[in-house]
Order: sequence, then structure tokens, then C-alpha cells
Amino acid sequence: MARGDWAEGRPIASETRLVQEYGLARSTVRRAIAVLAEEGAVWTVQGRGTYVGQPPAEG
Repeated sequence: MARGDWAEGRPIASETRLVQEYGLARSTVRRAIAVLAEEGAVWTVQGRGTYVGQPPAEG
């Protein structure tokens, strides 16, 4: 997110949509999301989606 194209907290497209839109294997999309999560660029809530940036602070 060095370019800042997406706002913090914005959801990204679903795995299914990314697979269809870019013609990639689901495993490739999952790995890309995992790498982005490891780098702190996105965070995922199971069953809800993947979001840009860091998760909100719990409190």
C-alpha cells in the first residue's frame, strides 16, 4: 500500500471474485492474501472478508 490507493479498513474483493477477475488459481489468491497479511497490509476475519491495513484495536 505504498501508493495509498485503498483506504484503511476498506474490504477487498472476495477470493472467488479475484479468481474470476484475474484468471488465477484459488491457491495463488490465497497465498497472495497470506503474504499481504504477513506484511501487515491486510487482515482477515473468517467468514466476513479481508480488509486493508491493520485490524482495529480491541478494547
